[in-house]
Amino acid sequence: MKKRVLLLLFIAVTNLLSAQYHNKKLHKIFDSGAFEISIPNEWKEITPTYPYYWVKEFKLKDSSFNSYFKIAQYRIKDSKNNSLEDIVRNKVERYKKSKHREFSFAIEKKNINSHLVLKTTSWRKWYKKRSKIKHTTEFLKKGDDLYVFWYVDSTKTSVKFENQINRVISSLKRIKSFNKGPYIRIYKRSGFQVSFMSDWKAGKIKGKSIINSILFNDVQHNDTPAFSVESEYFVLKNDMSLKELESLIIYKDEWLKNYIELKSRVTEEFIEFTGIWKSNIPGGRKKIIRYFKNKTKIVKVTYSNNTRYFNKYTKERKLFFGSFKLNNEL
Repeated sequence: MKKRVLLLLFIAVTNLLSAQYHNKKLHKIFDSGAFEISIPNEWKEITPTYPYYWVKEFKLKDSSFNSYFKIAQYRIKDSKNNSLEDIVRNKVERYKKSKHREFSFAIEKKNINSHLVLKTTSWRKWYKKRSKIKHTTEFLKKGDDLYVFWYVDSTKTSVKFENQINRVISSLKRIKSFNKGPYIRIYKRSGFQVSFMSDWKAGKIKGKSIINSILFNDVQHNDTPAFSVESEYFVLKNDMSLKELESLIIYKDEWLKNYIELKSRVTEEFIEFTGIWKSNIPGGRKKIIRYFKNKTKIVKVTYSNNTRYFNKYTKERKLFFGSFKLNNEL
């Protein structure tokens, strides 16, 4: 069964792929529509946790395998002078510099110009030196494009899993060239999912966990727009209707204080507050805040900006609120 795979590169200095991320010979690419790949039906897509929260991962349902599969995508800079073997060696050298890990490695040459396989063995944790884990990274070069497949072999890896890996990688079909421009990305966190533009900076809310919060900032302008989600803003002791919850939120949420004007409405899905708050910026700061009830957890979804530029981001606001889904809706 073919599944369109969302392609994401992740930043994680403790992960093998971090060496590729810092390789100056490569240019990171985010383009989910550039290729197609066949994934076995028994594989299960899982939501990664920090620090790998923006990686597409697949995991076998059979927990005895405990095997992961990740994909990264790059454009090779000056491919005539940067061979695939040079790129793999660069990865090895960077990994050797890791302070808390020792590892052994071997490079298998399926095709030195287009397909290399790097096998490494390292500690699971720096303080558990006897606990080893095997990593395999396959580099598949297509012209100036590079696909990197990374997977973990557990101690119970079977011939079946190895055959599945071979079929998955060989099934890669490029549909088009990489698109380096902005596109819509899907972000998954604990309790929710939301879509947003790839050229905006995505991070966490200050003082909150990266696992259950997200914050989007426009890195290209100084209009100070901010889109945010907190999946566990607070937890109810007793279940109540949204209408009953409205009064509780006004009392409980300190961020609703100090407003200049405030309007509220209650729908079948959420409670919404729209208003203008006092700010150091002339005209104040306007916000749309929606509160969703996910069982006993209250999820807070906010768009905030200077009143002067609030309507400038109508397109982004519609995408943000329109794509938001709770986990029980997925």
